[in-house]
Amino acid sequence: VPMHLAEDMQVLHYSPQQHYWAHHDYFDPSIYRGFVTSAGQNRFITVFFYLSDVEQGGETVFPFAGDDRPVTDFSDCTRGLKVPPKAGDAIVFYSMLAHNHNAECPETERGCNLDVRSLHGGCDVIKGDKWAANYWISNKP
Repeated sequence: VPMHLAEDMQVLHYSPQQHYWAHHDYFDPSIYRGFVTSAGQNRFITVFFYLSDVEQGGETVFPFAGDDRPVTDFSDCTRGLKVPPKAGDAIVFYSMLAHNHNAECPETERGCNLDVRSLHGGCDVIKGDKWAANYWISNKP
């Protein structure tokens, strides 16, 4: 991946009882018009690095993994896939689909291939501290 498509890395710290509610890393162009500057351009890949072990909690959750029910509670960490934080590990996931799967949406339309199933969040840290870093890569300049 060409490095000019990557944003600056961000370092994150979560103390006990802190979390990040489920969200998408892409910018829906119907909402964030100023962030999407060219047709089809968006955050494509997320690399999430775990910089510390956490004694309890702090998992990254993907609620749609193996569960197609609508998400109504964006703080729910009881469903889907949970990845425990372990220093030195990283997770990589995509925010966009490889192809336009929406027949109603022209291929050139912004937002056609955003992957709503990439919804993810950070569960409460129960005991210890969570240190992590994220790196976002766009699909085009």
